[in-house]
Amino acid sequence: MLLWAFFYRRIAMKMRMILFLTVLFTYDTVYGGWIQFNDGGTHDIDYQINEDVWVDYQAPNMGTTLNLLSGGKIFEHKLKGYQDSRINILGGHMEGVLYSYDDSYVNISGGITNYVSPFGDSRVDISGGLIHYIWAYENSSVDVSNATIRDYLYAEDYTIVNIYSGTIGTDLEIWNNSQVDFFGGTIGYKLRLGDNSLLTIHGSNFTVDGQPFSGEINSILGGGHRSEPQRHLTGVLSSGEIIDNDFYIGNNASINLVPEPGTIVLLVTGLIACGFLLRRK
Repeated sequence: MLLWAFFYRRIAMKMRMILFLTVLFTYDTVYGGWIQFNDGGTHDIDYQINEDVWVDYQAPNMGTTLNLLSGGKIFEHKLKGYQDSRINILGGHMEGVLYSYDDSYVNISGGITNYVSPFGDSRVDISGGLIHYIWAYENSSVDVSNATIRDYLYAEDYTIVNIYSGTIGTDLEIWNNSQVDFFGGTIGYKLRLGDNSLLTIHGSNFTVDGQPFSGEINSILGGGHRSEPQRHLTGVLSSGEIIDNDFYIGNNASINLVPEPGTIVLLVTGLIACGFLLRRK
């Protein structure tokens, strides 16, 4: 009887160990691994992936292309583009974070992307689709047109951003020597700037706190943006859309209000006409 109990316990322990290892292996396969594309070809993703996806990692001069298509889905993992890779989000659903590094290129024209974060000299062009967050760093560049950014767009560390149209649901934040040119679109909440950053707004009929204004807006107190008073900016953008937002400026940052070309032409024409009339008198 004792011998049987001993063997029973040994068998039970082995079964538990086998079950544990099976669960561990399954977890590692589904959640802990990654898929790499680095052959210089084009790969269409119209199926579901439950792992990290790396494109051209440590594979320079390959130029591998990955297309996320309708029906494709990358679950809560990372999609990373390296070197000269190209990632096209044309449809489908990217649930995790889309990173781009080196000289990689990302084109987003459809689908749903949770989080976009370019680094280095990578470039992101957005012409459609739904994006929840954009957080751009380190000399990267981002162009936005006709896209919906549900939450915020955050630019830091010498990033260059051009916004031509579309919607930013909450804040536009610009930090650490980054530059944003704003031609059109809407911003749902506030503008926040600091650390020598620059926001250039192209349009006309600008007012600051209800007073007509043109040129450069600077910090009032010279400290961090949180210690600055809230101010309010209105105007008509080059696209014809209205800008009507509160803003904060700190740490030598600035907002530059640039009249659109039509406004400049009218101003110059008016000055010439005035000069002509004065000469006649």
